[in-house]
Parts: sequence; C-alpha cells; structure tokens
Amino acid sequence: SLGFLYSYAQTHSKNFNDFEFLMPIYKRIPIDFAAEQLLDADIVAFSTYVWNFEISKAIAKRVKQQNPNTLILFGGPHVPEPIIIKGGYSSEGVGLDRYDKERDNGLADFLKQNDFIDYVITGEGEMPFSAFLDNYYNINHDSAKISAMHYIKNDELVSSSPTGRIRDLNEIPSPYLNGYFKPLMETNSESWIGLFETNRGCPFKCSFCDWGLVDKNKMADYDLEERIFPEIDWFSKNKIEFVV
Repeated sequence: SLGFLYSYAQTHSKNFNDFEFLMPIYKRIPIDFAAEQLLDADIVAFSTYVWNFEISKAIAKRVKQQNPNTLILFGGPHVPEPIIIKGGYSSEGVGLDRYDKERDNGLADFLKQNDFIDYVITGEGEMPFSAFLDNYYNINHDSAKISAMHYIKNDELVSSSPTGRIRDLNEIPSPYLNGYFKPLMETNSESWIGLFETNRGCPFKCSFCDWGLVDKNKMADYDLEERIFPEIDWFSKNKIEFVV
C-alpha cells in the first residue's frame, strides 16, 4: 500500500520533489524505536489494517507527544468509513457523491478519541494522498481540495467530497517494477512476503467483508501482459518466498 501511494504521487503530484521520503517502517519494532526514527519528520502517514492498527496508533501518539508539530495522517481499510450517498440526477445536472453525516460509522468518535491524529483519508488512498502533497503548504485553507479527507473542527466532523475510484489501475505505476522496494530490501535481510494486487473491487456484497460496500463492487483490472506477468517475474527473480 505504501508503495502504491508513493508510486502514484511520484507520477501525478506536482509537488512530489519537494518532499524527502524516509524508509518505511514495515514490521513490528518497539514503539520508542519507531517514534525515534520518525522524530524529525514533518508528516507521518500510516496505512492501517487489522494487523497494525493498534501499534500504529501507539506510534502516532508517541510521535505527537515528542513533536507536536508533526502532522499525523491515517488511512487504510481500518479507519471508519462513512456511508457514501451517490450523486443523483437533478434539474441542475449530476449531483456529487457526498457522505451521510448521520452514518459516519464512528469516524467522528474515532478522531475525538485519538486526538493525536490530525487528518484521516478514507477509501482508495492514491489520489487523495497525491492531492494532500499538492496542497500541504496550504492545508489549513485548502483542505477541501483533498478528496475523502476528514478532521475535527470545533468539535464537529468535517469531510471533503468522496474520491472517485481509479478505473484504470495501470495509472498506478508498479512499486515492484519501478524499484521502490530496492533500498528497503538491500538494507534489510528478510524472508519477504509479496502482497500482489491483480485487481480491485468485488462484485459480491458480503456483510462481513470490507469489500462488501456499494462503492467498491465494481471491478478494475491491471494489464496482464504489461503489469501482472512482469510482477510475477519480479517475485521470482528476487526470490520472494511467499506471495499473498
């Protein structure tokens, strides 16, 4: 996920070269050690799921305690995602998608209970993260330009418009093929696990699953010959022992 965010922003963000990206924290390490690595960062972004949610919050809280000026950004499937009301047709034209303020799925409470988090992004993160970099210098004035971003202001949840899904996934350069992971692998000797995304979305609507949401039930694919097969070759050449 971090590789996707980086690769998409590298291609689409106007301000990408204004930022220096640290080596990502990719495994469980002591909270104090993790916070120490992030101490001088202006922005610390966390992509969270069930396996790293609690430790991510602990690291973010420690970073904020040590440096209150650090901007903390959270995203990933484990952040509560408000219900999206799809834009309909009206006499004025097509209405934009918006969030149902009455059904925020606990997002407001999440932000209030974890007040060390400045902003969260919900849904697909590539486009909002790129826009976040583009608007970072005016974040307090132009946050509406960053889609799917949420924060607390005057004790109320503030949300920008939902982001549309990326229909052509090939717009996201492969972090495997573009060398994003090379420095990480050269610096650390591990038995690596490759997370391999061959498509996005799911046509089913199972209530127990993160993908059982109406706005995620459209399938999107990668190019088989230009993307999927070369990534399989990359896993082989780099001796990746496990692929998920």
